[in-house]
Amino acid sequence: MKKTLLNAAAAALLLLPLGTATASDQKPGKVTSVQQTLNRFFFYTNGTRTARPSCDCCGRWEIDANTAAGQAQISIVLTAYATQRTLEVAGTGSCVGGANDTEGVNILIAT
Repeated sequence: MKKTLLNAAAAALLLLPLGTATASDQKPGKVTSVQQTLNRFFFYTNGTRTARPSCDCCGRWEIDANTAAGQAQISIVLTAYATQRTLEVAGTGSCVGGANDTEGVNILIAT
């Protein structure tokens, strides 16, 4: 089961967008909390993070759960959370979602 989840997460990495500049990034850290609210998926990590966009209120990350790429990213986050593996995160450089108060995720790397 673990191997299947890790293989799925590795395959999901191939679906992630790699192109845009990032405003902040986070060194490897464990996922400490996850939350789903409608189509918005939030998570926190304990890794050291560079400067956040000024619109970011809480130091969390957000993924759009309505897209295939977002669902692949959520799979990576949940796999890391369940297996206590670390993640590196690169942000989009802007806040996203309904409240526009949380930086979006551009790239995730399970370490």
